[in-house]
Amino acid sequence: MTNAPRWRRWLFALLIFLGGAACGAGITIVVVARTVHHIMTHPEEAPHRIAARLSHRLDLSKEQTAQVEQIIRNRQGQIIEIRRDMQPRIESQLTQLESDIAAVLTPPQQQKWHALVTTLRSNWLPPVPSTMPATAP
Repeated sequence: MTNAPRWRRWLFALLIFLGGAACGAGITIVVVARTVHHIMTHPEEAPHRIAARLSHRLDLSKEQTAQVEQIIRNRQGQIIEIRRDMQPRIESQLTQLESDIAAVLTPPQQQKWHALVTTLRSNWLPPVPSTMPATAP
């Protein structure tokens, strides 16, 4: 490469840079998606995780952190109750959305659509927890 024109070296460097950026972006997307999915499917971990972050940001004592975690746990239970009340309406709208879109698709597209919706619902719309299991901090 010592005799290569200068523009080729710059192009090669740019391609390496862009390849690294694409790999980094892809890895970031996968990690974020997995993290979000884990958070959504394990709501019982949220109070501890949130309290730990607040403890760090607000420089809370251990006693304050424990109190904040309990407050979050109590409120989370109430939020789950609200979600449990609203879930049937949300499910109804999603079912109608699925049907409305399926109505404009061909039969092969409908099969793919229904399979896609089933996967999306199972991955991104976990059932509302019946109770919040207590977890050790």
